[in-house]
Amino acid sequence: MAHFEITNAYIAVGGVQATPKISEAFSLNVDFTVHGTPTAPYVVRFNVAEQKQESTETALTPGPRSLSVPYGTLPLDGEIPWTVHIDPDHVTSSPHTGTPIRQGSFEPVPPNTGIEYYDPVYVHLVQQLGVDFTGDIGEVKAMIGRPSNGVWQNVLSTQSFAYRYVAGTSSAYRFDPMTETKVDNPSKYEVYLWDKTDGPALKSFTFGIDSYLEIKNARVNADKLREVTWHDLHTVSDPKLQWYQQPEKVIQSDDPKITAFVKNHLGDDFQSQMTPYDAARKLFCAVLKHCTFYYPDEGEPDKRPTTAVGMLEKRQGDCGCFSMLLVALFRNIGFPSRTSCGYWIGPFAHCWNEFFFPGHGWVIADGAVGNTICEDGRFAYCFGNQDAMNKRLAVMKGNTFFIDGFGNDWLQGPIWPVAEGATSMTPSSGFVDGVLTLVDEVDPAFVTTIKDIKHEPSAQPPATATPVHMLAKSPEAKLRREAAKACPCSRHGGFRPLPGVQRKVGETV
Repeated sequence: MAHFEITNAYIAVGGVQATPKISEAFSLNVDFTVHGTPTAPYVVRFNVAEQKQESTETALTPGPRSLSVPYGTLPLDGEIPWTVHIDPDHVTSSPHTGTPIRQGSFEPVPPNTGIEYYDPVYVHLVQQLGVDFTGDIGEVKAMIGRPSNGVWQNVLSTQSFAYRYVAGTSSAYRFDPMTETKVDNPSKYEVYLWDKTDGPALKSFTFGIDSYLEIKNARVNADKLREVTWHDLHTVSDPKLQWYQQPEKVIQSDDPKITAFVKNHLGDDFQSQMTPYDAARKLFCAVLKHCTFYYPDEGEPDKRPTTAVGMLEKRQGDCGCFSMLLVALFRNIGFPSRTSCGYWIGPFAHCWNEFFFPGHGWVIADGAVGNTICEDGRFAYCFGNQDAMNKRLAVMKGNTFFIDGFGNDWLQGPIWPVAEGATSMTPSSGFVDGVLTLVDEVDPAFVTTIKDIKHEPSAQPPATATPVHMLAKSPEAKLRREAAKACPCSRHGGFRPLPGVQRKVGETV
């Protein structure tokens, strides 16, 4: 039998005892002494804010030991508790010799400003849809999201494209850009729209977007955001921000069930008891505890709720469902808030949400990822602090995308074309459900040379792959590309929308 004495345990940055910045990589270190001779390998268990790791010690000799367990980055602020426990199962030690546990906590260092963006990454996005037509074609409409500037994302260059195969013409594919226009609501969100009249010679249609973007991580100074008052939210005057304070079709922020959830977790007089920041944080943690992440496997019935109230009632859903519910709750207490949806580098489809602090800007909250890290809602993972924002981009913000009655509640993937006349449409060859999205990390040196994206008349629709000379050479970037290689399923670029808002091929508005 042996017993253990912890002589020191501490948080370290770069191997040196120090307090990390928010979302800065750190390790949990322990120095201890083994008294006696262990009879079997034993475990040293580490726990930082419910993130548990174990190290098995096989050296069965007495004497001093030192261990360091890397924790990477945590998208979390505030007081973060940690624990080190040696041989918790008493494999080689007696329960009567004491419990070698050391506990502590640290508060990561916040930025100097309310919101800070850092660690830029550069990406190339191509999203496109291809459809084959049969029959007589009349008016054809289609819509696709346009990546927007602001928050963690800067658009360096973007263009839409549309290729039409018209039988009997000298060049097989005609090229036209789509029209850049704004939706019919005060958000004035910009989209790309196709609305043209074609004849029976139209046989196929491929349209999409081609963009280069700079994306960054985000972290916040909670104390500075706590300076924003309820009066500041109540007196927001910008019509665009006011729009994001109102209910939308799938964001029922004024529903009695949403209001009841707010009062159950904040109390009736919460505005006199807490700041807007703390109220939003408490609601975020309540959603992490109330709901569970769920995504249907291929071929199984899709049970995802399609509205904020549906998520509140069913208590399980994917990232879009978490986002709808959080947006509804944040709007209910007065924040301008909106869904933000797009793709990880790779890509994987993903949604999260943003809410606005006057004087500071949009703060990011990711309930789905927060729930996968901390299901009991004890810690507000991914509330304001996001150490993976530089691995994702957005193609839509909000949930109402209509122009003259044509549109949808989601624009994460293109809206299927609708066509007048006796026609049928099927996905073009090479597409899954007609849609393909590719997001590659590109070399920063290449990005500095970008001026404009050029799409010209061609005998073929556009290529989707990012040219090899543009690709980032880092090992992480190569691993992401390899993981998504030649896989256009719904998790790797193919679009699989929520069931209640999916438009079938050829379905009219």
